[in-house]
Amino acid sequence: MDVVFFKSFLRKNFAEATKTQRGKAAVSAAMNTEEQLQRYCHVAETRLVRASDREELIAAARQDLDEYKMALAAKSAWDRLGPYKKQYPFRPCETGDNLDKLPQLLKLREIIDVGCDGLSPKEVREKYGPWKKKYDKFIRRHEKASEKELQTKFSEFLEFFNIEVGDVRQFYKLETYDREGRTSGTYEGDILLEPVGKEDFSFVEIKAIYKIDKKIQKVLKAALYQAALYVVLACIMRLPKSPENAPQATRHYKRRVAAIGLPMLVSRFGVVEFDLDEKGNITNFTIAAG
Repeated sequence: MDVVFFKSFLRKNFAEATKTQRGKAAVSAAMNTEEQLQRYCHVAETRLVRASDREELIAAARQDLDEYKMALAAKSAWDRLGPYKKQYPFRPCETGDNLDKLPQLLKLREIIDVGCDGLSPKEVREKYGPWKKKYDKFIRRHEKASEKELQTKFSEFLEFFNIEVGDVRQFYKLETYDREGRTSGTYEGDILLEPVGKEDFSFVEIKAIYKIDKKIQKVLKAALYQAALYVVLACIMRLPKSPENAPQATRHYKRRVAAIGLPMLVSRFGVVEFDLDEKGNITNFTIAAG
């Protein structure tokens, strides 16, 4: 149970309470179900009524009631969250500030193609050498463009030169949902690559990098994680609807991600793997990059 979520929720919604009160409420929310907290509220209300005019009993009962009400509000908010936000309570674009909450980046020695043999670094250079020459002619005309424009131009470049990536979808809309199926967040992946006729897709995150410096790898790493979370969101969105009492099947996913800095054309490529059950719960999440 995410005590961090409860503390953040209580800090935002019960600023008038003391830090100690919010802390106790957060612990209660983490340790009890919504039904249990409702019972505790009822017991505290009964104590308050029976306290009559005894001030010390009134004060104790009121304090307990306030803390349980805060805990109940936090617990209800938590229970309304969808599976993605329960595990990753930050936006994908905030991954750079939350890398400690994500799996450690593993070393990838090959770029794995689902269902195919890996590509060695030498094979990657041979395959994409001609493509790089086309890129130099195309994107260098936009060296001073904004990040949004670079994202658009690179998407057009992929479509125009048809480098066997299938459908190229720009600013792909992704949404998170609460327990009742209502939209709780909307995001956009820069570029979605989806091979025609295959149950596969990749996300490409574009960042504006105008010069070579020490920050490049940090920027690309954060962008790679951002693309990975877009993959997770897309897989959750595409989950088939099953009958309520049907057994919960868990499926393994493996998808490619890329972070590309333009116009310098620096990049990192990786593979995301995780298990996902029909409720959208994520386990065994790993990210590997070359």
